[in-house]
Amino acid sequence: MNGTAASKLKYGTGSFILMKKCGIKILTIIAAMFLSSEIFASVVSQEKAKTHLRYKIAVPKDLIVINKRADEVIIKSLNPEIFKSISDEIIAFSKDPNYVSSVKILPKEEDNAVSSLSIKLASPDVELFTFYKDREKYYVMDFWTDADTILNKDKKVAIEADKAKEAPKKVDALPVAKKPEANSTEKTVLKRPEVAKAQVKTVKKAASEKAISPYRDFRYGASFLWDYEPLEPTLKKVVDLSRKTPEFFYPIKDRSYTKNEKEAHIQLSINLYRKKKFGLMYKSIELYKQKYGEEDQVDINEYLKANAILKENIDKGNTEPVKTALAMISTIAERTDNYEMKKGIYKYLLTSKIENNDYIKLLELAKKFYVASKENFDYEESGYAAELILYSLTNLRQVEKLRELIADKTVRKLVPAQLMIAYEIYTLLSMNKTKEVIDTWEKNKKGMVKPIHSAILYNVAEALFREAEYEKAISFYDDFIANYTYITQSGFARTRLALCYEILEKDVNQTLELYKRAINRSQNFDSTYEARLRYTALRTIRKRKIDQSDLEMRALLDIKDTKKKPVLSRDVTKLRWLIRLRSYLVDEKFKEALSYLTALPLTSMKPSERRVFEGDGAEAIYGIMMQNYKSTEYGKVIKAWEVYKEKYVDKVAMDPTLNFIVGKSYVKLGIFSGFDEIYESFSKMKTSPTRTFPIWVERRKMNTSAVILEELKLSKNMKLKNWDLALENVNRIKTLAPGYSKVDFYKGLIQYHRKNYRSAEESFENYLSVQEGEKIFDPTDLASMLDAYTDSVYQLGDYKKFQKVSSAILSDTRNFGVKNQLMTKVKEKISYLNLEVLAGSNQKGTEYLLVARIKKFLEEYQNSVYKGRLQYLLGLALADTKKEKEAMKVFSEILEDESISEYIKEMVKSELSLLKIKNQTI
Repeated sequence: MNGTAASKLKYGTGSFILMKKCGIKILTIIAAMFLSSEIFASVVSQEKAKTHLRYKIAVPKDLIVINKRADEVIIKSLNPEIFKSISDEIIAFSKDPNYVSSVKILPKEEDNAVSSLSIKLASPDVELFTFYKDREKYYVMDFWTDADTILNKDKKVAIEADKAKEAPKKVDALPVAKKPEANSTEKTVLKRPEVAKAQVKTVKKAASEKAISPYRDFRYGASFLWDYEPLEPTLKKVVDLSRKTPEFFYPIKDRSYTKNEKEAHIQLSINLYRKKKFGLMYKSIELYKQKYGEEDQVDINEYLKANAILKENIDKGNTEPVKTALAMISTIAERTDNYEMKKGIYKYLLTSKIENNDYIKLLELAKKFYVASKENFDYEESGYAAELILYSLTNLRQVEKLRELIADKTVRKLVPAQLMIAYEIYTLLSMNKTKEVIDTWEKNKKGMVKPIHSAILYNVAEALFREAEYEKAISFYDDFIANYTYITQSGFARTRLALCYEILEKDVNQTLELYKRAINRSQNFDSTYEARLRYTALRTIRKRKIDQSDLEMRALLDIKDTKKKPVLSRDVTKLRWLIRLRSYLVDEKFKEALSYLTALPLTSMKPSERRVFEGDGAEAIYGIMMQNYKSTEYGKVIKAWEVYKEKYVDKVAMDPTLNFIVGKSYVKLGIFSGFDEIYESFSKMKTSPTRTFPIWVERRKMNTSAVILEELKLSKNMKLKNWDLALENVNRIKTLAPGYSKVDFYKGLIQYHRKNYRSAEESFENYLSVQEGEKIFDPTDLASMLDAYTDSVYQLGDYKKFQKVSSAILSDTRNFGVKNQLMTKVKEKISYLNLEVLAGSNQKGTEYLLVARIKKFLEEYQNSVYKGRLQYLLGLALADTKKEKEAMKVFSEILEDESISEYIKEMVKSELSLLKIKNQTI
C-alpha cells in the first residue's frame, strides 16, 4: 500500500472512531451547519451579460410586488425580514451604469406597513422584463435596453476619439458643421474651441427626436382581425335533382316483350309510365303481382312506381323529393343484384344527401356504395364513393377516422393524394387546429406536384395568418391568387395579402396598390368592402398628414343606395363602425365621435372588441375636455369628466394628462373640496400603469405620478397665494424631476408675486431658453407668464430690453388666444406699456412711429382702459409732427368723451392752450 492510500485510510479511520465517540453531537453539528447555510443563503443573485442585467430573487411568489414606472423600479414587501435581505443585497451589488444609477430604501408612509425599495434606472430607455419561475421558486428581473445604445457604446467612443484627433488645430476659426446625412441617427454639435484643441461632441439623438413615421402603427387603423372560413375542397356536383329522377342515373329500358307474357306485361307498365298514365300503370303493376306473385320482378316494378311518384311531384312544381319514393328506392338498392340499378339509385340518393347537408346519412350511403363498386370492380365509382366518405368525415369533424381512411392503401390508389390532404387540412382548420395544419403541410410538401390544390394553398395560408406567420402566409396567398383567381375566395385572399403587407409595415404604396386590386377584382362583396375599409383606414386614419385627395377616399365607406342593399357580415360591420369612429377622432370632431359611439351596441360585443371602442371613447372625452380646457371653459371640463368618467375613462389605463387637467380645472374654478377629492383618488392610482394606447390627441410631456401630484398641489397653493408653500412644492418637484424645465415657469410666477422681479426675470428666461422643454397648453397660464415676465422687465427699469421683449411677444402671439379674455387683456397691457416706453424714449423720428402704432392699438382695442392716455399721447405726437389741426381734433374728442378721467382732460386743456398760443404767435 502506498503512502497516499495509507494516509487516506488513516484519516478515514480516525474520523470514523471520532464519530462513534461523539455520537449524537456530531450529527447535531452537521445538521446545524446545513440549517445555517440555508438560513444565510443569498436571497438575491446578480448576473451581468452583454445584452442585459439580471436579478434573481429567491422568495415565495406572494411575498413581494415589483412595479416599474418611468425610470424607476419599486420592490415592495410586507415581510420585514425578507425585505431587509433583498434590500441589503441589492444595495451591496456593484452598480452597472448602463442600467442602474442608484438604489435606496423609501421612507414608509404613515399607517402603512409596506416597505419599498427604489431602483433608479440609468435612463427611461431601460426596460424591465420580470416573471416568476414556479418550479425554481424565484423571480427573474431582466433590465435591458436598445442594443444600439449599449453594445456599440465602445465603438462610438472610439469613433468620437478619432473625430477629435482629426479636428483642426487652429483655434481662432469657428468650425463649420457638415450637414448630417439623411439616414444618420446621430447629430454632431460643433462648439467654438476655447482651449488648445477643438472639441467635437457627438450626441445620440433621444427617442423623442427620432423622425416620426408618417403613418401611425397598425393598431390605429383597421385593427380588427377575424378568422376566415376555410376553403372546402370542391365536390363535383353530379346533377341538379330539382328536375330529375333516379331514371336519369339508371334509365328504364324496353323489355323483350316477344319473349313471353311476363315481359310483355312489364313492357305495358313501362309504356304507361312513359305516357305519364300513372294510374293505369299502378293497376298494371298490381295485376302483374296477382298473376305472377309479389316477389317476381319486384325491383323494376317498385322502381317504376318510385320514379312515377317523383315525376308527378315535379310536375306539380315541388322540387323536394318525396320521402316515400326515397324510401322505396333505398330498399331496392339494398335488395337488388343488378349493379347498374344499384349504382344509379345510390348516385341519386347521395346527391340528395349532399344537397340537404345530411352528412351522417351521406357517410352511411357512401360506405355502401364504396363496397358495392369495389365488389363489381368499378374503380372509378369507388374513387367517387371514397371522396364522398372523405367529404362526410370532414364535415363531421372526424379527424382520426379521416386519417385512418387516408392511410388505407386502396383509398390512396383511388383518390388523388392532394385531395386527401386537402380534406385533412380543411378539417383541422375547421377545428381551429392551426399548428396541426402547418405540421401536415410540412410533412407532405415534398411530395406535392404543382399546381397545388386550391384548398391546401388557401387553408395553409389562413393557418399561417392565424399563427401570425405573415411573411410565410404571403407566398401561399400569392400562389393561390396566381392559380385560382376564378374562385370566389380569391377576393378574400387578395384582402388577406394586402393585410399581411400592412401588418408587416411593408412599403405603404405597395400595400395600397394591393388593397386597390382587392377592391377592383374581388367577386364577393364582403371581401371587397373589407378591402375598402382597410384602404380607407390606412390612407386617411393611419396617415398623419392627410390632404383633400385622401379625404375624398372616405367615400369608400359609404354603400350606394340600391333596391337590395348587400348584407354585411358581423365582423365587417364592426370594422366599419371602428373606421367611422376613428375618422371623427382624426378630424378632431370629438363631439361627433362621442355621439356616434353612443349609438353603437357595445354591450353585445366581445369584451376584447368593446375595450377598443371604449379606449377610443376615452380619447374622444379627452379631446372634448382639452378643447374646453384650452378655451378656459373649466366648468365644461369638469362636467365632461363627471358624466363620462365611469362609462369610458375608468375602462382604460390611467391617463396622467387627463388627471392633471381635471385637477387644474378644479383649482382654476376655486372648487378646492372637489380638488381634494380628485387629488386623493389620483394618489391611489399613482402606481397604476399609464395609458400608452390609444393616443389620438397629442399629450404634453408628462413626468411620474409623484411629480404630477406635486404639481397639482403647487397649482392649488398658487391659487390660494400661499407663496411660501408653493416654493416648497417647486423645490420638491426639482428634487423628484431634475431638469424639469417647467420648474422655472412656476418659480418665475412665485417670485413675481413676491416682487422679486430680478429672480422672476431670470426664471422665465431660463424656461423660455429650453427649446425642448415642457410646453404650456393652458392659455391662462401662458397669459400669466407673459404678463409677469414683461412686467418684471418693466419694473426693473430696463426699458430697451422691455421694448425688444414686448415687441417679440406681441409678434409671436398675434394669432394666439384670440378668444381668451385674459390673454387679450395681457396683450393689451403689454402693447400699452410698449407705447409708453416708446413715447418716453425721446428719440428723434419716433413720433411718426408712435402715431401709427397708437392708431393701430385704438383700432384693435376700441374699449381699452388705456384709451384716454393713448389718445393724449397721440395728440402730443401729432403736434410734434406739425399736424396741429389733427392734434386739436384728437384733444377735442378727449374732452367730449365722458369715459376719460378728469386728470387727463386737464392735461389736454393745457396742451390745447399751448397750441392756441403757438398759433397766435405765428
